[in-house]
Amino acid sequence: GENPAESIDYFRKTIELAPGYAPAYLALGTSLSREGRHREAIQPLLKAVELESDLDRAYFQLGRVYQALGETEKAKEYLNRAQALRKKNLLRFR
Repeated sequence: GENPAESIDYFRKTIELAPGYAPAYLALGTSLSREGRHREAIQPLLKAVELESDLDRAYFQLGRVYQALGETEKAKEYLNRAQALRKKNLLRFR
Protein backbone atom coordinates (compact mmCIF):
# COMPACT_ATOMS: atom_id res chain seq x y z
CA GLY A 1 0.00 0.00 0.00
CA GLU A 2 0.93 3.61 -0.25
CA ASN A 3 2.39 5.44 2.74
CA PRO A 4 0.36 8.64 3.31
CA ALA A 5 3.28 10.48 4.96
CA GLU A 6 5.47 9.72 1.93
CA SER A 7 2.71 10.95 -0.40
CA ILE A 8 2.43 14.20 1.55
CA ASP A 9 6.22 14.75 1.36
CA TYR A 10 6.22 13.92 -2.34
CA PHE A 11 3.45 16.42 -3.14
CA ARG A 12 5.12 19.13 -1.02
CA LYS A 13 8.33 18.61 -3.02
CA THR A 14 6.36 18.72 -6.28
CA ILE A 15 4.88 22.07 -5.23
CA GLU A 16 8.36 23.43 -4.46
CA LEU A 17 9.47 22.47 -7.97
CA ALA A 18 6.26 23.55 -9.73
CA PRO A 19 4.49 26.14 -7.56
CA GLY A 20 1.95 26.93 -10.27
CA TYR A 21 0.80 23.34 -10.78
CA ALA A 22 -2.76 23.12 -9.38
CA PRO A 23 -3.07 19.27 -9.43
CA ALA A 24 -0.14 19.02 -6.97
CA TYR A 25 -2.02 21.20 -4.47
CA LEU A 26 -5.15 19.10 -5.03
CA ALA A 27 -3.16 15.91 -4.39
CA LEU A 28 -1.55 17.36 -1.24
CA GLY A 29 -4.91 18.51 0.14
CA THR A 30 -6.48 15.13 -0.64
CA SER A 31 -3.62 13.26 1.07
CA LEU A 32 -3.83 15.46 4.18
CA SER A 33 -7.58 14.98 4.32
CA ARG A 34 -7.24 11.18 4.05
CA GLU A 35 -4.93 11.38 7.06
CA GLY A 36 -7.64 13.19 9.00
CA ARG A 37 -5.69 16.46 8.80
CA HIS A 38 -8.69 18.36 7.47
CA ARG A 39 -7.77 21.86 8.67
CA GLU A 40 -4.33 21.51 7.07
CA ALA A 41 -5.93 20.32 3.83
CA ILE A 42 -7.92 23.53 3.30
CA GLN A 43 -5.00 25.81 2.32
CA PRO A 44 -3.59 23.65 -0.51
CA LEU A 45 -7.09 22.95 -1.83
CA LEU A 46 -7.92 26.67 -1.91
CA LYS A 47 -4.62 27.26 -3.70
CA ALA A 48 -5.57 24.61 -6.29
CA VAL A 49 -8.82 26.41 -7.16
CA GLU A 50 -7.06 29.78 -7.11
CA LEU A 51 -4.63 28.46 -9.75
CA GLU A 52 -7.20 26.53 -11.78
CA SER A 53 -10.71 27.84 -11.18
CA ASP A 54 -12.50 25.02 -13.03
CA LEU A 55 -10.80 22.16 -11.18
CA ASP A 56 -14.02 20.47 -10.03
CA ARG A 57 -12.21 17.78 -8.02
CA ALA A 58 -10.66 20.45 -5.79
CA TYR A 59 -14.07 21.99 -5.03
CA PHE A 60 -15.40 18.50 -4.33
CA GLN A 61 -12.52 17.78 -1.96
CA LEU A 62 -13.06 21.13 -0.18
CA GLY A 63 -16.70 20.15 0.28
CA ARG A 64 -15.66 16.82 1.81
CA VAL A 65 -13.18 18.56 4.13
CA TYR A 66 -15.75 21.06 5.37
CA GLN A 67 -18.23 18.19 5.82
CA ALA A 68 -15.70 16.35 7.97
CA LEU A 69 -15.20 19.53 10.03
CA GLY A 70 -18.97 19.86 10.53
CA GLU A 71 -19.16 23.11 8.53
CA THR A 72 -22.26 22.11 6.60
CA GLU A 73 -23.01 25.40 4.84
CA LYS A 74 -19.48 25.73 3.45
CA ALA A 75 -19.53 22.05 2.51
CA LYS A 76 -22.76 22.49 0.53
CA GLU A 77 -21.40 25.58 -1.21
CA TYR A 78 -18.27 23.76 -2.43
CA LEU A 79 -20.07 20.53 -3.33
CA ASN A 80 -22.64 22.46 -5.39
CA ARG A 81 -19.84 24.34 -7.11
CA ALA A 82 -18.09 21.05 -7.89
CA GLN A 83 -21.27 19.59 -9.36
CA ALA A 84 -21.92 22.64 -11.54
CA LEU A 85 -18.33 22.64 -12.81
CA ARG A 86 -18.39 18.91 -13.51
CA LYS A 87 -21.47 19.37 -15.70
CA LYS A 88 -19.89 22.32 -17.49
CA ASN A 89 -16.63 20.40 -18.02
CA LEU A 90 -18.48 17.36 -19.35
CA LEU A 91 -20.35 19.49 -21.87
CA ARG A 92 -17.16 21.20 -22.95
CA PHE A 93 -15.40 17.92 -23.77
CA ARG A 94 -18.20 16.34 -25.79
